[in-house]
Amino acid sequence: RTNNFIRTYFVKEINDPRLEAISQTTFADYTTYRYAHEVSGNTIRRELVILGQIFRFAEERGYISKSPKIVLPKKITNRRSTFSKEEYRRFYRVLRRNAKNDTNKRNLRRWFYLRDYCLVLANTGARVGEIRSLRWEHIYKTTIGAEERRVLQLKGKTGRRDVAINAGAERYLFRLYDFRTNELGRPPQLSEPVFCNESGKEIGSHKKGFDAACEQAGVLYSTDGEKRSIYSLRHFYAHRRIIDGNVSVYELANHMGTSVDLIQDHYGPQLNIASSFKVSATTNDQSTTENYPF
Repeated sequence: RTNNFIRTYFVKEINDPRLEAISQTTFADYTTYRYAHEVSGNTIRRELVILGQIFRFAEERGYISKSPKIVLPKKITNRRSTFSKEEYRRFYRVLRRNAKNDTNKRNLRRWFYLRDYCLVLANTGARVGEIRSLRWEHIYKTTIGAEERRVLQLKGKTGRRDVAINAGAERYLFRLYDFRTNELGRPPQLSEPVFCNESGKEIGSHKKGFDAACEQAGVLYSTDGEKRSIYSLRHFYAHRRIIDGNVSVYELANHMGTSVDLIQDHYGPQLNIASSFKVSATTNDQSTTENYPF
C-alpha cells in the first residue's frame, strides 16, 4: 500500500524524475501532497522513513552521490480508543443476544465465534494477530499455589510469550472447544486454529461483525469521535488492569508484549487515575444517593 502511494507521487504526479534530481524540497512537497489527502503525520513519517532507506541504499551502491535530507513530521502520540465499563457491558449484551439468535444457522455460528473472540481478547490483552493464529495445542493448564489457570502461548511481532487468561475466562475456551466438537462430531485436531471456519481454516477478519455489534450497541465511536476497532479490546484490557488490577507498569508491559514507555505514553491518564486513587484513599464512605450527572 505504501509502495503504491510513493509510486503514484514520484512516477505519476512529478513525472518520474531521476534520483539525482530529487532533493530535500521534493520530500517536503511529498509531505504537503500527503497531508492534502488527509493522511496523518504518523503515516507520512513511516512513508518518509521507507524513502530514506531507498535513497541510502542508492547512495551506498553509488547510484547517487549523496542522499538528500528528509525532514519527518513531528510524531504524535495517539491515545488508544477503548470502552468504559458501561460501554463494554452494552457491547457484550449485543454479542450475547446475537450469539443466541438461532434463526439463521450460519449467522449463529458467526456471532458465536465473534462473541468469544472478543471475550478472549478482552481477557488476555493479546493482539488480534496473536489470537487469530492461536491453535488448541498452544493452550495448556498450569497451577500456581492453589490456583489453576489456562495459559496461551502467543506468537506475534515481539516473539513468543505465554499469557494467562483472566481467572474465570477459560470457560470461553471450553465453550469454543465444545462447539467445534459438536460441529465435527469428534474433538478438533490440536493443530487446528481455535477461531476457525467450518472447514477448519483460520478466520481472517472479524471486523465487519465487530463494527455491526458496536453500531447496534451504540458504541462504534468514542466520545472523542474516534471509531473503535477490534484493537480497542486490547486497550480495554490494559485500562482495566491498570485501574482494577493493581499491577505495575512493568508487569503489564511484559504481559502484553510491549514496552514500559509505550504503556506510559498511551495509557498515561489511566496510570494517573490509578495513582490518584491510591493517594486519595480514605476509609470514609464516599457513596451518595443524590442524582447528580457526575
